[in-house]
Amino acid sequence: RIALPDKMGGEGCLPASLNLSTLSTGIPLQKTDNRERQSKSVWRQRATFVICCLMGMLSAAKAEGALQRWHSDLNRALAEAKELNKPLIVHFYADWCGPCKKMDRDVLYSKGLLRQLGTRFVGLKLNSDYNKQLADRLGIRSLPSDVFVHPDGWVMQKSSGSKNMRGYFSQLAQIESKFK
Repeated sequence: RIALPDKMGGEGCLPASLNLSTLSTGIPLQKTDNRERQSKSVWRQRATFVICCLMGMLSAAKAEGALQRWHSDLNRALAEAKELNKPLIVHFYADWCGPCKKMDRDVLYSKGLLRQLGTRFVGLKLNSDYNKQLADRLGIRSLPSDVFVHPDGWVMQKSSGSKNMRGYFSQLAQIESKFK
């Protein structure tokens, strides 16, 4: 028997066969050897790597989210334009429109334009096939077309036809100068 202090401050007795290493947790405590330490070290390295990867993915997703600044909801886009006091670009397109697809690829999702959305402009892309009433009301007759709207809701300028990067940025500079 091994004498241990009991809760009352006196000595209690436990059988010698009782393994003291399991008393507090019920899990046997063992000495760790080098292989076990190395295994824990490898596990920590892997866990750190996974955490770093997840953080990288989250920051990339956040950056991607920041870059995906083309709204698809008119009311949300108008509210954001008003809140930020920035002009709204309403870009009309259609899925079947070849020049629209080219402009999408070459201009609308360029890093330069995406950086401006949310900082200098608010962007809204609307498929004219699903927003026919609004397109008619704004006088959209060809695609792609852009309508530049003041944050207070009045039309500043309209343009139609596909534009390259230089032409589109030139147009944005004109709108920005009118806005200030």
